[in-house]
Amino acid sequence: MEEVIESSFGHQAFYFYAEENGFVKGTLPLFYVRSLLFGRALISVPFGMYGGIVADDQHTEGSLLEAAKELARELRVRYLELRHIQKNDLHLPTRICM
Repeated sequence: MEEVIESSFGHQAFYFYAEENGFVKGTLPLFYVRSLLFGRALISVPFGMYGGIVADDQHTEGSLLEAAKELARELRVRYLELRHIQKNDLHLPTRICM
């Protein structure tokens, strides 16, 4: 997916993951999207209906969210959008997709 989005749309990919004792406990894909209309943003799955943090526990979710927020600050984006469709332990807003 990374190659398709980067080569087709020019959105740079960033992948975060949390590991413990050699096992992946969580992951978060992000794409740096630049738009004349909407400005700069980090979006978990551009052109997709849903996606966001996938983690084994709340601590891992929180760590991945903090890493995403730090990247958002570094890139000076207008917003960070994680396309969760289910309630999560971080109490982030969700959207119902029909």
